This record gives sequence, C-alpha cells and structure tokens, in this order.
Amino acid sequence: VVLAFYAFRVNWKRVVTFAFWVGLIQDLLVNSFFGLHAASYVLGSLALQFFALRFDRDKLWIQMASLFCFSFLTLFIFSGLSFLVEEPVWSDEWFLSRLFGISFYTVLVGLVLFPLLDHWLKLVFPNRQYELF
Repeated sequence: VVLAFYAFRVNWKRVVTFAFWVGLIQDLLVNSFFGLHAASYVLGSLALQFFALRFDRDKLWIQMASLFCFSFLTLFIFSGLSFLVEEPVWSDEWFLSRLFGISFYTVLVGLVLFPLLDHWLKLVFPNRQYELF
C-alpha cells in the first residue's frame, strides 16, 4: 500500500528504488530466501510506475486498480521465484484465488490508508508543489 501511495502521491520516478529498499528490509526481517521480496517488489513496481505514468494519478479508482494489479503481480512473481529456489508456497488449484483474495483485501486496506497517508503528507509538507505532468 505504501509503495502504491508513493508512486501516485509522492514521486513515481523513484518508486523502483524505494521498492528495492522496502523489499531488502523485508528480506532481512522474514525467514525466506534472501532477495525474493526485493526482486518481486522491484518487478512489480515497474508495472506500478507504468500505471502512475500513463493514468491520472488523482483518481482514487485508478489508484486502487493499480494497487490491485501491483499486489497481484508482486505476489505472483514472489510465488514463482520461490517455486524456483525453495519448496512451493502454494501448489494447489486454489493458488490464483488466494492471490486474488489477498490483492482484494489489500485494496480494501488501501481505501482506508490512502486518505490517511494523504492527510499526513499534507501536514508534514504543507507547501509541497505537485508536478503537472
């Protein structure tokens, strides 16, 4: 959610770098093969950067649709990479429905967090100039 907010509200040009650092920190904190989160976040953030560049960044439904796509793609990439280097996370017929469900409730959390993060951003940076294009 934070990566999508960063791409749409702060700076879409640096979202890939931010995604790498978020993924690296998550790799250090969780017990999985090192580099999987960073790689999946970077690859997913490339799609997120594309959405933020091509579509209107001020419309909430575009932000939530992009958040859903980013979440689904990142989970799919992570699952695929983990399948290659360690035992499969999910290998049954409900794999895609689980990814869909996780991405759906991520959007629900995003609907709550985006306005809160936007309000916090305006309090911290009251004179922030938003880019026009």
